[in-house]
Amino acid sequence: MITEIVSSILIIIMCLSAYGLGMLSVSGALSAIPVGIVTMLAGPEWFIIILYFLLVGSITTKYKKDLKKQTFMVQEKGGARRWINIISNGFWPSLAAFLSLFIHISYLEFLYIFYVSSISSMAADTAATELGLIYRNPPRLITNIKHIVVPGTSGGITPIGTAASILVSATVGLVAIPGARLIAIDIFTIIFVATFSGFIGSIIDSILGATLQGTYKCKVCGVISENVIHCGEKGDIIRGVGFINNHMVNFISSMFAGIAGIFVYSLYLLQ
Repeated sequence: MITEIVSSILIIIMCLSAYGLGMLSVSGALSAIPVGIVTMLAGPEWFIIILYFLLVGSITTKYKKDLKKQTFMVQEKGGARRWINIISNGFWPSLAAFLSLFIHISYLEFLYIFYVSSISSMAADTAATELGLIYRNPPRLITNIKHIVVPGTSGGITPIGTAASILVSATVGLVAIPGARLIAIDIFTIIFVATFSGFIGSIIDSILGATLQGTYKCKVCGVISENVIHCGEKGDIIRGVGFINNHMVNFISSMFAGIAGIFVYSLYLLQ
């Protein structure tokens, strides 16, 4: 009981610190507290993985930040993370961590695989997006490689971004080794599953971003934006579905990454 109380206090302090540093808004900090507590209760081996994801996001976002601002459009996705960011990225890992507190030990490995895979997808997508912004050549639309798009456009891919997504996914697998060993998942398997599912999740994210995610043209300045409202006016939708935004894409892709991880792990068990 004392351990749980201490862990909860540490999570609250971390979230308040993130708010103080401008990384989280008030709603973001309040939403991150239960996410952090649940994952910590699942075990430090679980918590360190989501903590690593936050570290990857922070490092890649800040890397050559001035160059990104000077050379490319500033991403509309930036700024302090709000509650919607926490939910879209943290719902599936949090659900897996929560269920692990009640599920029978024989099924725990599948929940852990889902948890690692969904976080690997988010880390891969973040690294691909941020490093792709500083690539010397403009990105190409994943659904039409011949089509050049503005850096930061959802669905755009670059060689460096793709390579980063694979590399970061593999490192998530490395971070997941301590938890995997506790439930008899061997080292090679957890690294492979994390790499595979992370890469697949980032690809799904890009495909959804290029096809279903709503994109709008501002009626005032003519800028193409992922936000419905621009310059105080509602834009005209030119691509995708209105209710599917970047948060929805993240939510869906992380879920499918978790499913992909369970699928490939199940195939391994059948050998």
